[in-house]
Amino acid sequence: VHAILVRDGNETRLFSHGDAGARNVAYDSTTGRCHWFDFEMTHPAGLERRWRQADDLRALLFSALALVPEDDRRDHAAAMIASYPDAGVLGALYERLSGSALDFDTYHLAQSRLEASLHDTIRTMLLELLQRTRASDPEGGGRCPQS
Repeated sequence: VHAILVRDGNETRLFSHGDAGARNVAYDSTTGRCHWFDFEMTHPAGLERRWRQADDLRALLFSALALVPEDDRRDHAAAMIASYPDAGVLGALYERLSGSALDFDTYHLAQSRLEASLHDTIRTMLLELLQRTRASDPEGGGRCPQS
């Protein structure tokens, strides 16, 4: 979905969803395609592409991993991260998750429908996996703006 070009006023930009939780995507096993819906949330105007898309990836990872049995979470998370093609977005996600444990807001908890303790467990696991990704691709990333 992040490869789609959309019109934004007089400009064209790469798409971001704004509320990319697992409950806002339907998978068609017959075609192997995903269908996204629920587009009323948007990212703040002017937010850089990789930060918008990192927020989408954050919402999808947390909400999808909450549905996976605990014993399988790490493998699923590693596969999702490994399959995401943009190292810059993965770097931005790492920077966002690297903030303090209290650096998430009520909206993000509600969006992923997780209790704070499960959110922190998944966050810690994702940071470990993303750290490995960053170590193997030091060019991917950068600094995420403070929110």
